[in-house]
Amino acid sequence: MKPLFLLATLLLPVFPCFAQDTNAPKPIVFSVGVLPFAETAATKDTGAAAAELLSAQLGMSGRFVLVERASLDSVLSEQGLGISGAVDSKSASTLGKLMGAQILITGRVFKAGETTYCIAKAISVTTGRSLPAQTMLKGGNWLEATKSLAKSLDTSIQKAAADMAPQHETHEQQVARLKKLTAGKKLPSVYISIPEKHLTRVIPDPAVETEIGLILQKLGFVIKTASKDADYTLTGEAFSERASQVGNLISCRARCEIILKQQAAPDQKVVNRVTTGAVDTAENTAAKTALQHAGAQLAEWIVVELIQ
Repeated sequence: MKPLFLLATLLLPVFPCFAQDTNAPKPIVFSVGVLPFAETAATKDTGAAAAELLSAQLGMSGRFVLVERASLDSVLSEQGLGISGAVDSKSASTLGKLMGAQILITGRVFKAGETTYCIAKAISVTTGRSLPAQTMLKGGNWLEATKSLAKSLDTSIQKAAADMAPQHETHEQQVARLKKLTAGKKLPSVYISIPEKHLTRVIPDPAVETEIGLILQKLGFVIKTASKDADYTLTGEAFSERASQVGNLISCRARCEIILKQQAAPDQKVVNRVTTGAVDTAENTAAKTALQHAGAQLAEWIVVELIQ
């Protein structure tokens, strides 16, 4: 076993995390994946252990939930990435979703002259924003170096929380927000028909149509069962497809295209489309969730069009 790996193994259960201010506002907890750090010939056999020590520091702070090493290795192998796990903002989105992480941390250990430096970058899976941090190794004390790095990353991520991991709006929150737009307005009746299919298997019930109809109904729109009886007709099609699998996690992608017409002006129409994704342990559920997300996004646009 390499000396630095031995140090990581021995110190993980016992070293203290950086101090926390008990009077400060309750921090946001993020799910984080720390990838093995890249290294040079002069810093060989330090990258993976440095990342392990950093992971432990972040985990012990109470502000981060760490993705398991097995999941990290599985995703990196599946995506054909090397041991460094170096990623950019574009690939971070895909990797983060497969790992179940909101933030990915990548880094590098290198020497400049006689000094060893350890730099890191926290990348938001959602927005692509990155936050840098760096430290230098003093007297071979990797514990203090990674402790300093963890504290710097923790502070930066908490300050930029809204950009690093925007909070997902729930169905109830979306409906409450849209109710403010429709308040006091005369709402037209709508007929909805959006058939959908999953390309590798049959999955019953149209998730897009259901989600849009549910949101419109909660806002006060009347949903008609026959197109001739409605003020507007909403038609289209949707499909979902299995994307990839890592371990027991299956990701699916979905696309929906819709056409909105007013009965009083049948020769006019407005169109829209959206592509979404979701991850779950079951393919059917992942596909349905991706389609549901598509419906929720399109409902936003539909409501605006209907009340104009």
